[in-house]
Amino acid sequence: MAAPVQGVPDYIAPAQQTVLKAWLSEHPEFRVANDKDCECSDDIAEIRKGDGGVWKANPNFHPYYVGGDFNKDKQLDFAVILISQSEKGKHFLAIFNGPFKKHSKPAFLSAEDGALFYGAPRPKPYSLIVGVFGSEGGALKAKGASYEFAEDE
Repeated sequence: MAAPVQGVPDYIAPAQQTVLKAWLSEHPEFRVANDKDCECSDDIAEIRKGDGGVWKANPNFHPYYVGGDFNKDKQLDFAVILISQSEKGKHFLAIFNGPFKKHSKPAFLSAEDGALFYGAPRPKPYSLIVGVFGSEGGALKAKGASYEFAEDE
């Protein structure tokens, strides 16, 4: 029997919530990280406000969730940070590739800590970035049906 799932934030799109809740019901050792877990309210506020220059306001920014076409197949994908309740709060990055089916599995699941970033004002082609605020972070690139961290160029 699947475990009940709680704590999937409403800012996650409904189709993505369905996928995430189905997967989490089979993996009750994880929960979705939320803005409060970040302890970075000043950074969140800064990104939501923008700086008036190249960094435009992103009022819907959440550090542990981002959507975009990460693998360049013209389908919406999403990434979310999960917290392991069985490994003393260890953070994991899960990437789900679209199109979504109720029982989709992550294309990538790895212990990673940091906020998630995708899109402007970074240069195209955009990459999914995971990292601490104020750092360059690490870029993930699609490799087959999964992802890997891009080598420095």
